[in-house]
Order: sequence, then structure tokens, then C-alpha cells
Amino acid sequence: MRLHVLQGIDEARVPEIAEGLNRSKQVDDPSLDNLRGVFDNITDVMRGKPGEKAIAYHHGADGEVYITDVVVYLQLFNCERYGDDKHPYALYRQPKGAAEHFKADIAKVKDRKPAASQLLVPRVHEILALADRICLETPIAAKRISFQFGRMKTNAKQRAGSSRNKNTPLPFINKTTDHRVPRGWLMPMLAGIRANVEWDLEKKIFEWRIPLDELLSGVIDDLVRVCVTEHRDNNMRPEWVGNLSRLTDSAMTRSYCISPSVRH
Repeated sequence: MRLHVLQGIDEARVPEIAEGLNRSKQVDDPSLDNLRGVFDNITDVMRGKPGEKAIAYHHGADGEVYITDVVVYLQLFNCERYGDDKHPYALYRQPKGAAEHFKADIAKVKDRKPAASQLLVPRVHEILALADRICLETPIAAKRISFQFGRMKTNAKQRAGSSRNKNTPLPFINKTTDHRVPRGWLMPMLAGIRANVEWDLEKKIFEWRIPLDELLSGVIDDLVRVCVTEHRDNNMRPEWVGNLSRLTDSAMTRSYCISPSVRH
């Protein structure tokens, strides 16, 4: 193992030097982006909020959630890129694309141009907390629709409710769960909530049409039911569910948001 110690260098040159030394052992792109300050605005918004220390901003850092996942979750709500006619299901298969979109937005901000990140980053903790809330509520909702979520295999050796998943932290809501919700379920359910967003980039508007707690309690059973149907009735493996564009269709959420009769 080789250790390089450099002193008295300009801080602005650290990313360039790190990239130049990045030959014998590859450093991943998010780690280099972190050195460049790409995620500084996320760090600023998360400061002092539940789960602040749970985000790992570079390879080897402590934290349950890697920064790439955070960026993917943000991009699921990018209504500029993913509107009614375009679904974000590709982000499940290609999370690197989310990072590229995010970096492009950061560059726009530096050029004083409107960018989706200006609306998304201030909502980062709310979105992360929503993801945690979905993970907490999914097993409960599954039980209401007569599906034994804990017995579902999330991979060849493990079930969603196996002993290894006991007390899994949900750091952004200060809770734990005894189940692991696979990304193939979490991401389409989270993406469906984008229908709850009032979005106008030019006017810098990102507002929730309905408070998230109220919305989630109204739609969680239906969102989970779609995932259960694909898994149980169509024999879809959990990690594949999120690949289907039709599962990220937010029609259920949209109908709840615009129709009082659905909510009562």
C-alpha cells in the first residue's frame, strides 16, 4: 500500500491531484466529486437535521446511506426532467446518470442559470425522511393486503424479515425497522410521490400539494399493492420491480392529490 503525503498545496488543486494519483487503486467518481465540492449544498441543508451523519459522502466514510443514493432520490423528484410523459425508472438501473444530471445542475447554478437542484436540494431531508417512512410503513401495508412481507426473499440467502434485518436504522426519522425494503420496491413508490409536487422552475416553486404524512397514509396501501402484484402474481423478483416504467406511473398519487372524494 502506498501513502502520499503532500503539504503546502493549494486546496483548490486537491481534486486534480487526487485524480492524477487515481491509478493504482481506482477512487470512485462520487469521492472525487465530493472533493470538488459538488455535494456541499447537500451538506449545508442537512446540517443539524436527523440523519445528518448517516450520509457517506465519499468511499470509506461512515454512514448508512451513500451520497449516490441521496442524489438518485433527489432526481426522482426532478419534475423538469421527469414529468407526466417521462418516468424516472432508468435511474434504478443507471444511478450514475442521476449524478451526471446533478453535476450539470450545479454547473448551471455557477453560471447563474435556473437549475433543478435549486429546488431539489432544499427538500433533501424531507425526501430522505419520506424514503425512510415508506420503508417503515411498507411491511404494515403489506400485512393489510394479506401479503407476508417478512417472508419475501430479497436475495438468494435472505428474507425481508430475516434476523439480520432486525433494528435496521431509519436515520432520517430516528426510527428502526425489522425489515429491509428492496430498492426495486422503494424507488418506484418514492417516484410515484412526485405527483404531489407543484413545480415551476422559472418561478422557483417546489411545493407539496398535500402534507407528506397525510399523503403517504392515503396512498401507501395502493403503492405496496402494485409491488406485491408484480412480485406475487407476475413472479417478479424484488430487485426487478423498479425497472418497469409503468410502476413509476404516479396516477394513483395524482388521483389522491386532485380528488377530495378519493381522500374521504
